[in-house]
Amino acid sequence: MAFDADLPNEPLAQGLGRWVDRFRKDLELIDDLDPALLKQPGGIAVSGGPDSMALMWLMYRIRHGGVRVVSLDHKLRPESAEEVRRVAEQARLFGLPHDILMAEWPDGPPTANIQDEARKVRYHALARWAAEHNIAWIMTAHHADDQAETMVMRLVRGSGLSGLSGIRRMRRAGPAMLVRPLLDWRKAELHQLCEEAKIPVILDPSNEDERYDRTRMRNMLGQPGMPDAVGLAATADRLAGADEALAWATDQVVRTRCSWPGDGCRFDVADLPDELVRRALVQIVAHFGGEVRGQVAHRAMLAARRGEVVTLGAVQLRPGETWLLRKLDTESSPITA
Repeated sequence: MAFDADLPNEPLAQGLGRWVDRFRKDLELIDDLDPALLKQPGGIAVSGGPDSMALMWLMYRIRHGGVRVVSLDHKLRPESAEEVRRVAEQARLFGLPHDILMAEWPDGPPTANIQDEARKVRYHALARWAAEHNIAWIMTAHHADDQAETMVMRLVRGSGLSGLSGIRRMRRAGPAMLVRPLLDWRKAELHQLCEEAKIPVILDPSNEDERYDRTRMRNMLGQPGMPDAVGLAATADRLAGADEALAWATDQVVRTRCSWPGDGCRFDVADLPDELVRRALVQIVAHFGGEVRGQVAHRAMLAARRGEVVTLGAVQLRPGETWLLRKLDTESSPITA
């Protein structure tokens, strides 16, 4: 078991124990993936919505104390300051320490791609908070419906396997590991838990705003005849496993098929599948201190297979019997479609 501490003193209301028992099994899964992780200091990111409030309540019931709660005031709506204050009050009632972070918008709040920009600011703030408090892991309340929406959005955008793997159960984010123990839960179940446990929640009106892609995708998936969120989430989980297997295979390719004469890399691509070549190119460019997206590496690979000399950022790829990659003295324009 990940948690062995006593439950809080007050007894559970009738029926609530089933939620706690289920959550214990979710934490056991995390514990199986990394037995040492949850024994270290950790935190819970709580916005005040039903999903994250349910997560905070579950952690409160599993282990009273020992974790910190953090909320970010994005400063995008007038009500946000009062909302994080309400989360802090609920955390206090649970006996959990709570920190409020303030979003930093040097150029002012965004007017376009608001949800994406807010996500970037949120994870940057969480990483800094984790470093300040020596936090090893941060739980977020992403659930099966979030997973399904993310998977279908990325499918529409033409994402590859890594993108279609969706939200990972565990992912490194700066000094802390992001942990998502609720990926097998439906949003409706978390709402039901909050109702049964009489947990006060905050409803963000932006979640109903159809100007956002995610809201439109959520409404579409809620229509009769659409794929079930739990099934899509399970598929994403299997795709994540396939992606991990390919990442392992790519490491073996780079180790056995690459040599490093002088300041370059000789890459033997003979008989290698395109997917492994593409992933290896991303790793090789990273070795030279660069960064290249998978789609760019894919186009470079196709061009090199045609015998063309191409560049990936500041790395030149010259095809031949083996491919030679070398960092250029001056940065070249990256390959384009």
